[in-house]
Amino acid sequence: MKRVKNETICHDRVLQVIYSKAYEIPREITMNEVTMFSSEICRYCGLAESLLSRKGVLKIKKILVNQDDDSISEMIAKTGRRTTPQIFIGDRHIGGFDDLVALDRAGSLDTLLFS
Repeated sequence: MKRVKNETICHDRVLQVIYSKAYEIPREITMNEVTMFSSEICRYCGLAESLLSRKGVLKIKKILVNQDDDSISEMIAKTGRRTTPQIFIGDRHIGGFDDLVALDRAGSLDTLLFS
């Protein structure tokens, strides 16, 4: 565990401690689950995973569509798209790698990841 200003960073989760003049009230910030429909040979899947890792995502639930025909059908049914990666944060469909980068550049990705 490492202490940085008012943040305590653990290996499994990020805790932010908010200090009030009257009280010391710890508040835990949780990370939404990230799910990615992926394939083993997809370059953009690896780039998406790297970006999410840099953002502090410790665990990505990967569904490899090249290993199971049912996974491809599930991905198409949920997203209407046939390309990988297809990324979900919580229940929200983000889209592919380009959509993920656009959210990051707009400053919205952190808000979606942490609630």
